[in-house]
Amino acid sequence: MHERPSRGLRVLVGFGLFGAAWWFFGNLYEEVVMMPNFLVEAPVKRGHWLGFFTEMTPVQYYLPLGPLATLALVFAWRRARAEAPEVAGDLRAAVLGLAGGWAVSAAIVPGINLRLFDPAPLADELVRALAIQWLALNAVRLGCVGFAGVKALAAWTRLAGDARR
Repeated sequence: MHERPSRGLRVLVGFGLFGAAWWFFGNLYEEVVMMPNFLVEAPVKRGHWLGFFTEMTPVQYYLPLGPLATLALVFAWRRARAEAPEVAGDLRAAVLGLAGGWAVSAAIVPGINLRLFDPAPLADELVRALAIQWLALNAVRLGCVGFAGVKALAAWTRLAGDARR
């Protein structure tokens, strides 16, 4: 890098990295702790879940940080192409990883989450089947978002190192 990267670029990448990590670890918690509970006595667990999520839901955890972090990385990638081309590839990969995460979320949220969060009765076997689908799709989403986080971290580390010169 010939010149120091701008502080604005570093802030965009740092914020995008923070948001990707927030998203990743939120979904990791759901994958490891929350959703496996649905594999045994799924309807009973669903009833507990519906009673638990009355004031705050996972949607409020992920919004608005997830979309804002994605936009930050998009803007960082566009800016890095001119300002720090050596990190533009990592940022592009991070953006594509988050886009993959959003694509999987587009399948999970309306197809599974909204059905599980709706208080209308669901057949016992359907609740368990939806939980299994969620676990599988969320594993894919974790891969996408984790990949994005690794790529954003690579860009941020390089930019932070260049800023110290």
